[in-house]
Amino acid sequence: MMLLRLGTTTCAMLAFAVLALGALPATAQSEDDASAPVRLFELTSVAALKKGDHWVIKVKGKASKIPEKAVVEVAVNRSFANLERFRFELPESRRFQEEFVATRINGEVDKLFVTLSLPLVHQPKSVLKVIEKKGDVFPKEQQPWATSFAEKMFMAGTQADLNQKKKDLEKFFKSTLKEIVALNKRFENYRSEAVTKTRFTSGGGFDSEKWLKAVEGDIRDPLRKVQEGIMEKVTSITYLDAKRDLGYIRQFAASVAKRTYDRSHSVHRELGQSVHPKDRPEDIDVATSKKPTKKYMRRLVSRICDSRGIDMKELQ
Repeated sequence: MMLLRLGTTTCAMLAFAVLALGALPATAQSEDDASAPVRLFELTSVAALKKGDHWVIKVKGKASKIPEKAVVEVAVNRSFANLERFRFELPESRRFQEEFVATRINGEVDKLFVTLSLPLVHQPKSVLKVIEKKGDVFPKEQQPWATSFAEKMFMAGTQADLNQKKKDLEKFFKSTLKEIVALNKRFENYRSEAVTKTRFTSGGGFDSEKWLKAVEGDIRDPLRKVQEGIMEKVTSITYLDAKRDLGYIRQFAASVAKRTYDRSHSVHRELGQSVHPKDRPEDIDVATSKKPTKKYMRRLVSRICDSRGIDMKELQ
């Protein structure tokens, strides 16, 4: 299905959407311009209401040129992201007032808009016949005849809710960074103690069991909880605007996690012992896009701090 992808920051992007996708209303349109986008839908209102633990999307409007029993698809979008898709059958009156339970919108979100269309794959034979017969109303080159209503943006939640979410997110970045930095520092301290044999020893030699128990309980388990908190934000539509920075902090946590294995293995080698068979990643994210060097991790932290207005000195 061809959906409008709308940017909200520049007029150039809006102009591109109009010319390329034909989903925004033209202010002036010649009847002789066959390439002008058709608008088969009118949207009277659209809103998101909270019912229990879910958001319900309500759309109201009409489509007088579309045959009854046509299957209309409603796409709920935010900027370039399609969040939800619903379908309903157009009644004989050609007027519709539908409600859909959202499954992906799991928090407060602003700048939402809907796109209505007629995907051919979902149309009954009777509707397909009408579409084929009325080529002037349904130009083949414009199927699925999508109409975007970016001028009717709406939000799930209130502005006060959204403002609070933003404040909470800033606190999250700062506190999470501090925790990851502290866990990384703790691991390096543990490693130094192991190499100098001032800790994690038994009978005067390095005790791999004591080492692994301490690293797992004091460092990796807390890191697992940190990563769970990050992923809750990454998978929430509420935080789409912070997607880049959430990606950075996810990489930072994974880098620290991976280093706890790489440098744990090197401790064993330095002390002339085989790596403990259980000293391997389990239920922890160690996937990094680059080798987790100190330089790479500092760059990740610097990017987050610059973006979020955090003083790096506060993380020490």
